[in-house]
Amino acid sequence: MDNPDSAHTRSDDEAISIAKAAVLLSGGNFDADTETACRRVLNGESEVEQELSAFRAQLRG
Repeated sequence: MDNPDSAHTRSDDEAISIAKAAVLLSGGNFDADTETACRRVLNGESEVEQELSAFRAQLRG
């Protein structure tokens, strides 16, 4: 069992795998563009709000 006092960080790949599982379990789609957006956020190249705005703009076409 993990020690609750110790900080555990996940690798980028682990974080993306967890996000992908959550999206797929909720009936969503997780494609290469979604993974790329996740990596931009994890790398500090973008922020979640920016990615959501871009996604919404894409939906509006």
